Amino acid sequence: MNIFEEIKNKLDIIEVAEFYGLQLDKHSKCCCPFHTEKTASFSVSKQKQMFYCFGCGVGGDLISLTEKLFNLSPIQTAERLNSDFNLGLNLKPHKPTRTEITATAKTKRKRIVVNAWQEWKDNTLKNSILYVKLLEYWQKQYAPKGINEEFNPLFIESCQQLEYWSYAVELMLTADEEMWQEIYMKAGKEIEQRIRK
Repeated sequence: MNIFEEIKNKLDIIEVAEFYGLQLDKHSKCCCPFHTEKTASFSVSKQKQMFYCFGCGVGGDLISLTEKLFNLSPIQTAERLNSDFNLGLNLKPHKPTRTEITATAKTKRKRIVVNAWQEWKDNTLKNSILYVKLLEYWQKQYAPKGINEEFNPLFIESCQQLEYWSYAVELMLTADEEMWQEIYMKAGKEIEQRIRK
């Protein structure tokens, strides 16, 4: 939870508005402090913990109300509310410990490895499917037209590889994590070489 959420959980917008001089009527309305008006169009909702002016369109929560009333930055607003309402919040930025820094670094490294692994799996499947389609094309395109015609090397490759790679793609589509690791250990280098062709 951030500091602003903590402040909003501890305070009530009606209490804040009245503390800072807004004279709310029994319907939680008053003249808007942000523009000149004679009829009350500024409304504060206890239920929604929001304010809105139907005259000038300004609205927000108790943080933005305080911010606008005193022309403060967000952190100055937090400091003022903390002080004025004795909330006892520590507003100094948290300095991470060596353990937290190490844990964050490990998490980042793990995420990098997981993302790289997922990318390898996605690329392997995508490129294997493309290779199967290419093999199917070669088998049709380069099939010998006559009995005396020499076999085209691409036709030979398609005949030798199509069944194997069709099966491999089928496996990849249904593989769980353990099977993917097995695919990588057994065929990873071969797959990468085929993909680079």
